[in-house]
Amino acid sequence: MKTHTDHFDAAEAREQNLVGRRIAAARRDAGMSLAGLSRALADCGVHIRDKGLSKWEQGQTVPNAYQLMAACRVLDIADLLSGGMPALNDAGLRKLSEYREDLIASGRYEPPRPTAEDPEPIYIDMPLYRLSVSAGTGMFLDGDDYETVSVPRSTVPGGAAFGLRVSGDSMEPVYRDGQLVWVQPCGSLRPGEVGIFVCDGEGFIKAYSEQEPSDPQAFADSYGAVRRQPVLISFNKKYPPRVVSPDMSFRIVGRVLR
Repeated sequence: MKTHTDHFDAAEAREQNLVGRRIAAARRDAGMSLAGLSRALADCGVHIRDKGLSKWEQGQTVPNAYQLMAACRVLDIADLLSGGMPALNDAGLRKLSEYREDLIASGRYEPPRPTAEDPEPIYIDMPLYRLSVSAGTGMFLDGDDYETVSVPRSTVPGGAAFGLRVSGDSMEPVYRDGQLVWVQPCGSLRPGEVGIFVCDGEGFIKAYSEQEPSDPQAFADSYGAVRRQPVLISFNKKYPPRVVSPDMSFRIVGRVLR
C-alpha cells in the first residue's frame, strides 16, 4: 500500500534538478566526459551534443523519456527511475511500462539483428594508440603504447594502418575531443589535407599548408632549390596557425582518412 511518503511531486523534483544532478554524479563516477557520454548515447540512438548534456545537468532542460532511459542504461543508474527517486504510483508504473514497450518496438535502442540481407559484420584487429594525438597543446605520439582493438571492417577506411583519439578542440567542428580517427602512414601531404605530425616531440592533428619561407636559405636543399615552409592549420579559428621553423624537428606521420 502506498503511503504519504511515497508521494512524488514532479514540480519539486524539477526545482531540485533531481534528474540532472543524478546524471552528472553518475557521469563523474564513471570517469566520463560530456563528450564521452554524448558518444555513448549516440550508440543508443540518442544524438545530443555535450552542450545539450550540460543543460541537462544544470537543470536548464530535461531529457525526454527515451533519452532518460538511454542515459540510465549507459550510466547504469536504473535507480533513477525507481529507488533513486520517490516510488511511482500504479499509473506511473504503467506509463513507464508503456515507454519501455515503445522503446523496444521502435527498434532504435537494441542491437540490430542480422538478416540474410544484413549479415554479421566482419571484425578486424587494428592498433589504437592510447596516447591521444593533440588537437590543442600537443602530446608525444611516438612509441609503442597502443592496444589492439577489434572493429567492424566496414568502419575502417582502406589504407588505414592504425587509429588515434583526438584530444582537445582546435580541430572542431570537424574533429572533436575523443573522436577516433584512422591514419594512413605517409611522408608527404598536399596542402589542405589533414595529417598527423610530430613537431619537436609532440603529436598534432592539423590541416597541412605551406608558405613562402621566412628564411629561404634555411629551406634550400643541396642544389640550391628552396622548399616551401610547412604550416599547420587548426579548423577552430581561435587557434593561430603553427609555422614550422627550420630549427624544429618535424615529420609527417600520416594522412587522416575520412
